[in-house]
Amino acid sequence: MSTAEKSITTYSSNETNTAIRTITQVTEDSNIQATTKEQRYQFLRSLRFPAMNERRNNLIDSHEKTFRWVFGTDDCDVDYTPWDNFSDWLKSDCGIYWISGKPGSGKSTLIKYIIESPLTKSALDIWRAGPKILSHFFWKPGSKMQNNIKGLLCSILHQVFLFDTNILDSTLATISSLLVKESDTDWSIKELKALCFTVLDSYPSPLCIFLDGLDEVCEEDGPLALLKLVNDLSTLANIKICVASRSEPLLRSALCRYQQLRLQDLTRDDMRKYADAQISPYVTQHRISRKDARSITHSLVDKAEGVFLWLYLAARSLVRGLENGDTTEEVRQRLDEMPNELSKLYSDMWTRMNGDTRLYRENAAWYFNLMIASQSMEALLHQSGMRGKHVLTTVFHFMATIEHSVQDVFINKRSTMDAASLQLLCNKTRNTVQVRCAGLLEISETEPRHKELSLWNPADYEDILPYGKMKIQFIHRTAYDFLTDTEEGHRIRAYDSSSSDALNIQLVKGDLVMARLFRSSKGNDVHRVLRPLSWVADPSLQAGIFKLLRGIWYWYDNKYYVVRDVWLYKSPVFLAVATSPAFRHFILSSIAEDPNPSSLATDVLRDMFDNSFRRFDRKGGIKALSCFVRPLLSLDADPTSKGVVSREHLGPRSRSLVPFLSPFGSFISNIFTDTSPNEKIVAKYKSLQTFMDTQVDLEERIPLLIRIRSPHRSRLDRQPHLYIHDMDHYDFPIIGPLDYHENHVEQFVVLDLKATLLVEAFYERARKQGILKESSAYFPNRTYDMNLQEGTSSSDSPAHVALVMFTNQDDVPGYGADRYKPTDGRITGQLLTLLIEFLCGDESEILAVKVRKWMTDIYKDIRNGSTGYEKVRNPAREYLAEKKCGYHFVNEAGEAGETGEGGDDNNDHKDD
Repeated sequence: MSTAEKSITTYSSNETNTAIRTITQVTEDSNIQATTKEQRYQFLRSLRFPAMNERRNNLIDSHEKTFRWVFGTDDCDVDYTPWDNFSDWLKSDCGIYWISGKPGSGKSTLIKYIIESPLTKSALDIWRAGPKILSHFFWKPGSKMQNNIKGLLCSILHQVFLFDTNILDSTLATISSLLVKESDTDWSIKELKALCFTVLDSYPSPLCIFLDGLDEVCEEDGPLALLKLVNDLSTLANIKICVASRSEPLLRSALCRYQQLRLQDLTRDDMRKYADAQISPYVTQHRISRKDARSITHSLVDKAEGVFLWLYLAARSLVRGLENGDTTEEVRQRLDEMPNELSKLYSDMWTRMNGDTRLYRENAAWYFNLMIASQSMEALLHQSGMRGKHVLTTVFHFMATIEHSVQDVFINKRSTMDAASLQLLCNKTRNTVQVRCAGLLEISETEPRHKELSLWNPADYEDILPYGKMKIQFIHRTAYDFLTDTEEGHRIRAYDSSSSDALNIQLVKGDLVMARLFRSSKGNDVHRVLRPLSWVADPSLQAGIFKLLRGIWYWYDNKYYVVRDVWLYKSPVFLAVATSPAFRHFILSSIAEDPNPSSLATDVLRDMFDNSFRRFDRKGGIKALSCFVRPLLSLDADPTSKGVVSREHLGPRSRSLVPFLSPFGSFISNIFTDTSPNEKIVAKYKSLQTFMDTQVDLEERIPLLIRIRSPHRSRLDRQPHLYIHDMDHYDFPIIGPLDYHENHVEQFVVLDLKATLLVEAFYERARKQGILKESSAYFPNRTYDMNLQEGTSSSDSPAHVALVMFTNQDDVPGYGADRYKPTDGRITGQLLTLLIEFLCGDESEILAVKVRKWMTDIYKDIRNGSTGYEKVRNPAREYLAEKKCGYHFVNEAGEAGETGEGGDDNNDHKDD
């Protein structure tokens, strides 16, 4: 195992130092293979997650002339004596500085001010020349990646690589396995930590990291793990860290030993400046006297008790009163009645805005519950492996969620509305949210800099595009906590009696309307609506669920929803994409009502086993599908009918051929390539038994790829390991002669197998796990016991080695491989026997070592000019298509391949 890649599994000091030397050496090597722009982009994209910079960008800029005291400038008269001078810390070698403060005291705004101030860079230059500033803002009400440690690591790595592309290129060249990362879901915490420590410890520039909101880390990670990470980072030579948080007991006990300040003790002058700026215009207008203005300003600052957010909300309330004609006495009365505590102020604001009108209170409560439900939905979608931000809490989405008339037109009548009408409704929604929600929700008018959202029909709907990008969000974490964690917040939300199921359904309806007019850059992922509907447990809502599923089906067939982020040989039928146990009755009844139920049932049975597009039930694997096999067969699904399988592939270059299997062939190959835990073998066995009770084609030839992972590249230990894959992710293009060292070779074997052998191998695997007493339930003469050493490569053989492949790249599809076919099946007979033992359940290290040795000997024989192997220049799938083993060329399959939904062929949509 290379020293650079050891660091990916552990960041102990010895291995990290070795990895640093390796990366540095690679950086200095003038012959290093250049990293392409596309590879850089893909890797950086894997670290970037939606809303990564949202919290920082949505913070209100600090008021003019505030926070200057933090740098100790001459025009500030703040007494800094009780606390450690921050500017001195920036210039020193001290590792950690802690900014603490009450909720709403302005910690995040201060951190943003420090990051953006040129004085920070100047002070850090005294510490070390040429410093770089990194930052991350935790945000509890945000998405999962905004409040977990994984999001922090992705954010930090993304920033350091953007700062120095030479380090990026050398890291990718040294640790080639990183080149397959495409999304934050491709990373484990362990990998991210190891890479972060390796890169930061070797970074050529000194780094100052600002981390805001340590108290907002998610419960799953917890503050202890975050504090340990901060402490470990601070031990690196060129790094110092400033953290900000509330002064919670656990955080206080861990951080009190470092240099620090307490924000509410230092902001009184800033708060006076802010309050004066809000009230003084009304002195100029002769609405109030200068003396009264000073008195009101003084009272505001006193009542705020260091909480800037309280001051902001209270001043806004007074200004609103002045704008409505309040007298000085009424302003004073309003101020005197304001509660000092932030949570009580929230309650008072809500009461003032909604009064005793029950309808207003019910609407406000419904809006709050929808916002909280949307954030919960976002977190659950991310946990289920979905990429990107899926619950779009924008003004347009919110309007579509709450306006039943809009849902009726778009969903029930499958029609549209004109842009002017929609714009009026969006403006109404924006105003209603601002008034009824009493300032707890705010609308961000700033459009995102990226162009992830566009219109299907911009000519007709250009005017509504801004509403699809205006975000609705909680004004502060304290507002979210008030509604979710306090008795008063629960009382307010109780004015809306909607269940969580009803809220999810409303959000899905809003998504349907939005998907009809808006598209994300990679298409609207159908699973972002299927998944929430699968959570609905209330039986009384099932009729409505069926109606929505039919609408989603219509949207999917018209490409308003797609299977996102994967290239597929063809779009799977909708009912296969929707195969969740929660939708079992809908799927089976829809097939039964179809004019050609047998054909549709066959298509669903063939398509449904590929996990690449079944993201929302991915963890269930074949177990989640077992409830469909027998009913689909009962609906006359033909288990022997071959067709194009909706399998993920590598991109446009795969269009010339397609995987071509029967439903049974698709199933039997998937029970070997499915990576779900072994305890799910019972579900696989039961489904196989169901298939075997019908007339299946046991002569069907099915390809499997066995990967022999190099011992030096294993992340867990130094032993080789065997893995089973389909061909579609490891069909490398041809490369030059085999001129790399045998210890750096990745080995692959392509097997051409009859279905009968795979069935018997699975029975033997089930027997070894205690599921069966005997594996020969259907085959008294066991196929795998045949003398395969004497076998040939003829089509009559139950199994043979079709190809052996070698590559010197670890996990990097597209780099290239050498492929060879045995000229005589007997020379690979012993290797074949070992691999069949592996298929039968022998996953021991001893067998893996034997397989590795056989493949190494074959590699040596080929390099020494052996005539027992003939080079194959075509991709492996083309070779298999020629042999009619699991693949067909497009024209032979009788239909053209489609560009997958990850591609660019979904752009042209017209209104119905």
